[in-house]
Amino acid sequence: MLNFEANKMSDMPDLMPGGELALDKRTAAADEVTISRHGHVPLSALVAGMAASDIIGSILIALVVFRLYAVPLNHDSEQLWAGICGYFIAWPLAASTQGLYHKKTVLADLRAHGLKVMSSWVFAFGVILLLGFAGQLIGATSRVWFLSWALGVLVWLTCLRYVWSQYLSVMLQQGGCFERIMVLTDVAYRAHAVGEEIRRESGGRIGIVSTGAIPVASDDLSIDRIERTVRSGAIDRVVIAGFEAASGETGRLLARLARSTVDVTVIPDIELSRGRVLNVDRIGTLTTIDFSLRPLTAFQLALKRAEDLILASLILLVTAPVFLLVAIAIRLDSRGPVLFRQQREGFHDHVFRVWKFRTMFDSATDYGAVRQTSRGDDRITRVGRVLRRFSIDELPQVLNVFFGDMSIVGPRPHPLRMTTEGLSMREAHPEYAARQRLKPGITGLAQVKGCRGAIDSPEKLRRRVALDCQYIDNWSLSLDLWIVLRTVALVLVDTEAY
Repeated sequence: MLNFEANKMSDMPDLMPGGELALDKRTAAADEVTISRHGHVPLSALVAGMAASDIIGSILIALVVFRLYAVPLNHDSEQLWAGICGYFIAWPLAASTQGLYHKKTVLADLRAHGLKVMSSWVFAFGVILLLGFAGQLIGATSRVWFLSWALGVLVWLTCLRYVWSQYLSVMLQQGGCFERIMVLTDVAYRAHAVGEEIRRESGGRIGIVSTGAIPVASDDLSIDRIERTVRSGAIDRVVIAGFEAASGETGRLLARLARSTVDVTVIPDIELSRGRVLNVDRIGTLTTIDFSLRPLTAFQLALKRAEDLILASLILLVTAPVFLLVAIAIRLDSRGPVLFRQQREGFHDHVFRVWKFRTMFDSATDYGAVRQTSRGDDRITRVGRVLRRFSIDELPQVLNVFFGDMSIVGPRPHPLRMTTEGLSMREAHPEYAARQRLKPGITGLAQVKGCRGAIDSPEKLRRRVALDCQYIDNWSLSLDLWIVLRTVALVLVDTEAY
């Protein structure tokens, strides 16, 4: 249970023993709201399981139908593998364009969900036919096998949605929920009523974790605790209602929450005149306005992680001999370890150790990056200059990708004590934390747009933050692949690297 209490304003952890959370001096009456004993079931995990079941089941149906029909007739297995490869391309494309795994779809009624399945199925097998025609495989393909496979997939997808609808109904009847929210209002006693109305209007799909008052402008401790609670993963969305009497405090709170990976929704009593509205939606009959959204959906995060693992595996396979040669060259050139480890900030300010090939003399290594590397830096070894010129020193970060601390593409992680003109990164740019809403990357949009080298001025920092945020707000697989290809080209011709 989480509880906002007025008499617990001392500096303490967000979640105290017993699950209490202290927030605001104006919370005269503590509202205690709990999620059912059946608990919270993350919708992202269920969607990921549904997507995996769709793909695995469809592939198994292709194999079974081919074995039962095509193998006895001595059909070439080339059409089977061509069809399966085409499906791996067509289905994610169809599901993405039709919004099959979006929250609105998976929580819709069986009829609406079924229509999305039908449109995705038609789109996917239409793409497979198009790919088969382009690859001149149409004439060699067994029509009976292809039609049997397509119909089998449709039946499989439809049955899965029926099972899903039954599971959804049973879970909600037992008091479970898919989303956990924190409700804040101008005064604490209204928050409980708003929370109960949200629970009722959502049909029980939303669970109320905690309620309380919007912190006053001078109450930095309460805002800090809200932000830390959000980053702890205890809630999925912050809902702010009845804020008109506290518009200044609400704007300040929204600005802080926009730096975190959490959905922020405002339920207005009157029409808003300010604020960047990203989406207008409804919870039952309640109108909601989204001011901040997670940069990537659960499905997009799964795609990006799959992309990272595939690309990292290919890079490691291709560059394995390079690792050995570089290690030998470093040891022959200067004393010290082959690899250099440094603490850096990543997703949601998470501190991790980044791996690189050592390019400086061991005695001159600056683990805190107090002094940024400059052109002609006398701390860099002879081998180090070559490694840095072609960015070979970054290759060990592929290990960070496997560990899950980094992605292949994303905002570059900076050392903890890095400064520009004597100011920390956050002091030099107020929106710096917004770039850490996604895992850091080995390369990024800023790097391929000319932002390489030292960040020795606030202007350079502002440009990098702007490009990093542009990448986060416009992420796509095609953008990632373009950045990777652009990075490979820059490694060979860029003269700004040092």
